[in-house]
Amino acid sequence: SDYYNDAMHPCLRGGIVISSFIVYLVIGAAIFEALERPAEKDRAEAAANLKRQVLEETTSTYNISNSSIANITESLDRYYRAESAYQAAIQENWFFGPAFFFCAVVVTTIGYGNISPSTSGGQIFCVLYALIGIPFTAYLLTMVGGFYGKAYSKLETRFYSKLQVDKRSKRRRRIIKWLFIGVLAGVCYLLFFVIPAIIFSAVETWTYRESAYYAFITLSTIGFGDFVAGQNVEHNEYRGVYKVAVAVWTVLGLSFLALIIGRMTGAFGSVVEGKKSEEEGE
Repeated sequence: SDYYNDAMHPCLRGGIVISSFIVYLVIGAAIFEALERPAEKDRAEAAANLKRQVLEETTSTYNISNSSIANITESLDRYYRAESAYQAAIQENWFFGPAFFFCAVVVTTIGYGNISPSTSGGQIFCVLYALIGIPFTAYLLTMVGGFYGKAYSKLETRFYSKLQVDKRSKRRRRIIKWLFIGVLAGVCYLLFFVIPAIIFSAVETWTYRESAYYAFITLSTIGFGDFVAGQNVEHNEYRGVYKVAVAVWTVLGLSFLALIIGRMTGAFGSVVEGKKSEEEGE
């Protein structure tokens, strides 16, 4: 009976964690639907109204049939696609600065998707480069994270000694631990989100909100690609240097964010293990 109960604890805990994760995804989907779906419908309705308005104005002004408008529209569509391809072709993405940024995006697995190699040689090299670069980057991030971790441990020790944590109850120790993580997360937010977002909003054509959003989406390696640094820089002569600087910020920020997420994961684990210990004590 005791063996059966001991075996059930991990299964029960795992079931709770998996169920909580699914609920978290469901809640997120519901909130995103509530926030984004109405705007999506409004955009679709506005586009349909604009299309209908243009069609009516064109037929009444120029006295041409709908079939003729369809032919003109098709020709214009081909033109705009050609113009879009032309604008993409004339934008220089493969000199050293942007190429360096692209390499950082590949090996950190952010993958914005805004540029990609078009030649056979480039695509083959990208695969080989990623196969070596991704584990190498993981090792580098672990090493940098270890440096951050040592600094974190020293700060944590000093912080705990000043507050005399050893003399406090388990619950208070947990509160103090979360407080320290919160302070460190605040410093991380300032160094890797607030200040870079100010710089991005000054250099790019983004608002501060969009800049902060880009910073988090990048450092969390989500990388939607809706915002990418260095695409619309006014002073093109500094674009290469700017892209290199963003790549360096990305690597350092990834390590720091990984440290914070790791500490938060450990804190969550300690809470679960603490509850488990209390249940076993009872």
